[in-house]
Amino acid sequence: MNTAYLSTIEELNPVLINSNSKVVILTDSNVQLHCLPLFKRLNVYYEVIVLNAGEVNKNIDSLQLILEKLFNFGMSKNDLLVNLGGGVISDIGGLAAALYKRGLNYINIPTTLMGMIDAAHGGKTAINFNEIKNSLGLFYKPLKTYIYTPFLQTLPTDEIKNGFGEIIKYGIIAGGELFNEISSITDINDLYKNKSLITKCIDIKLSIVEKDFFDIGARKVLNLGHTIGHALESINEDLNQSHGFYVAHGIAIESIISFKKGLLSEGDLDSILVLVFRFFNKPKECNIEHIWQKCMHDKKNTNQVIASLPLGIGNVSEGIEITKLELNEAFFFYNGFY
Repeated sequence: MNTAYLSTIEELNPVLINSNSKVVILTDSNVQLHCLPLFKRLNVYYEVIVLNAGEVNKNIDSLQLILEKLFNFGMSKNDLLVNLGGGVISDIGGLAAALYKRGLNYINIPTTLMGMIDAAHGGKTAINFNEIKNSLGLFYKPLKTYIYTPFLQTLPTDEIKNGFGEIIKYGIIAGGELFNEISSITDINDLYKNKSLITKCIDIKLSIVEKDFFDIGARKVLNLGHTIGHALESINEDLNQSHGFYVAHGIAIESIISFKKGLLSEGDLDSILVLVFRFFNKPKECNIEHIWQKCMHDKKNTNQVIASLPLGIGNVSEGIEITKLELNEAFFFYNGFY
């Protein structure tokens, strides 16, 4: 497993010192305040690049800034970039590492639940471009991902919810005991104590990625909730909701589409919707025409809108076409649920 848990930050000393190279830490303004100070305990010199926090900054201007800094620091491709932060940092930092001199060594140290259970693993790197989520990117694996769960105690509840949206996805993919365990959670703020659940999510992702690193087939089941979710996120970008918030609602709407297609039972649909709406209020903007246009530009599509849909709890299928009429019908049902 290309993932290791840290009991203390000092355990990074041999990792960074043995790299026998320059070290640059990429982080954001929130993590700089709450997590980066712990790195003063390390016996290694490092430079720091700080981005403004937020998904809106996962763009080509920030990417250019990182690359310019790496050149200014005189980094060679054998030096080490440390991505310290949430999904935005691992996404854009991984892309910068892939582009810099055709491949710079990097590791991920996620500081958010989203990063720990999803974004920091699997080697997908990206930025947003032309208002389309993750539309520019490469596949490039980190050397390793290091998880330090006490970072989760620095997060507000909304940021824990961000990761929980993806945890719901893993519960639907795996089904069985994992879905039941997730459905029984009442206080998501205690998830920092639940290393077992975090590990289960990581294991599911890595087992799928190992079969299909370049996202040609089997890996696409991990897109559950993301076709509609990315569209919702794109049109609500200025409302300061998290990626996981929109993934959760993408799961809800895509599950309704699957039910309307006759692919998902009413009982499984109800279980999914009850879980989503227990933790997530509805998005502000749900204009069907805007959502459909964003779906049409999703990177997963050819000339159709393609989604990964649940056929049951524990059974997700990729590559299913959805139509604008089905999207309309699903939103009518969704708007009447709560």
